[in-house]
Amino acid sequence: MEIALVFYIILAGVIIYVLGEIIVNIVIDPVQELKRVIAEIAFKLIYYSHVYRVTSSVDEEGSEEEAQKSVDSEKLEQAADEYRKLASMLNAGYHLVPFYGIARVLFFLPKEADIIETRNALLEMSEEIFAAPKSFVISERRKSIEKLLKVI
Repeated sequence: MEIALVFYIILAGVIIYVLGEIIVNIVIDPVQELKRVIAEIAFKLIYYSHVYRVTSSVDEEGSEEEAQKSVDSEKLEQAADEYRKLASMLNAGYHLVPFYGIARVLFFLPKEADIIETRNALLEMSEEIFAAPKSFVISERRKSIEKLLKVI
């Protein structure tokens, strides 16, 4: 009788361990990855905010066109690539979380519509970086993303 009891206790321990690992790998890890992507978006929005800011001040000899040319095109390209990459990562992270409606409430995640709107705004930012006048439009997109993801 004691051997059967020990066997049942060990079996119960193994089952609890396996169920715990399943929950961690299927639910908690994707949620943490999505939160990590949201944190990275918040970081990159601030980090690249100086790149697309166009100063309206004009030198005595220069023109507004020269002021825009002073913005490093390599940095603009890098920022555009990062925003596109973040949009892709956000989309992938969102689709990895099972039962998103329930997980959203349990883990305080943004609404599905906010995730999709943020993804679209990041894609638009990556395309608008090269358009002029860009400073105001991208700044407004940045503010809307911060509100949607509640990172301000």
